[in-house]
Amino acid sequence: MSEKKKKPLIIDQPSLVPMSSRIGWSVITTAFWAIWLYLWLPLITLAAWGLGFYQAHTYFQWEYQVTELKRLMGLYSIVVVALGSILLLWAVSEYLRFHNKHRRSSAEPVSPKELSLKCGLSPLDIAAWQKLRCLIAYHDENGGFIGADPVEVRQAVPA
Repeated sequence: MSEKKKKPLIIDQPSLVPMSSRIGWSVITTAFWAIWLYLWLPLITLAAWGLGFYQAHTYFQWEYQVTELKRLMGLYSIVVVALGSILLLWAVSEYLRFHNKHRRSSAEPVSPKELSLKCGLSPLDIAAWQKLRCLIAYHDENGGFIGADPVEVRQAVPA
């Protein structure tokens, strides 16, 4: 018996990946690492300040930041209340518009005769297939119905 030499996974041989894919994914990976580090920057700055690197203190402008935070919180509150009010008004108007109105009706069932005209099959076969619980349907390459075979459904035997 000869043993087949196993091919190494592509992840073990990056040289098998096209150069354009390698460069593209490297750029994307670098960008996301930069974003991740940028998100940690405030904590890194705080840790540096706590460890005695006082130059980090110049990045903290407490009074200005508190004033800006209050202004933004007020603005965000106005936006949240406005959007919430619009959604609430829309919901109330839809409720008043459609309350106790039954606009939808169920579709009329299709008779075996109508199905037989559409499919070109016997209405008796279609009526028999409609009574089955499990059926395998066959279609042509255009999606037209060709025929069907009944499948026997086995009852689960309780243990």
